[in-house]
Amino acid sequence: MTQARVLPMLLGAGVLTAASLVAAPSAQAADPTEAWRPADITYAKVMRVDKTHAHVVAKYRCFGGNNERTHVWVSIKQGPKITAMSLDELVASEGTSQISKAWYNSNVPAAGGTEPVALTANCDGRWHRDHYTIYRQLDLTNEDGSAGRPLGTLKTGRVFVQYCLIDSFASPTDQSDPTGINWKYSKPKIKVKHHDHH
Repeated sequence: MTQARVLPMLLGAGVLTAASLVAAPSAQAADPTEAWRPADITYAKVMRVDKTHAHVVAKYRCFGGNNERTHVWVSIKQGPKITAMSLDELVASEGTSQISKAWYNSNVPAAGGTEPVALTANCDGRWHRDHYTIYRQLDLTNEDGSAGRPLGTLKTGRVFVQYCLIDSFASPTDQSDPTGINWKYSKPKIKVKHHDHH
């Protein structure tokens, strides 16, 4: 699966937006004399899941520096239709959120928050092992922005894990350009232990 084939799915999922690719005023694009080198992503593993959030750890190495212009998106989706599809079919499909029964992702704010935490990558050319906390999306969002079908919690079973790392080579204006888009997808089996506090 190439970056060019994955790009439309990222755009559809809201991973790539003008806001995520526009640099902060002090940030500059990657050194124009440096050629883009795709990131190395060894893994993105689901470590722990509960009713409201999940913990994911990823090992990666990316290049270009200018970390203010990087963006990381992490997603875990689950549902019978997702379970029935192969990883290749899931990667090639657009709109997998629409067939999800549960979806935790890094675009969801923590409980009580109004904005999600902006996740960035350290693209200094060295290996990093970063931990991420992602939160449960309560409802799918309709095209008009209103709340749609409610979503449940992750359960023990197969999930579709999406880890997307957008480095500083990504174009802030041309969203059809796959340069700077790096990803690691998997379909592991997770074990969920829900703890009820009384």
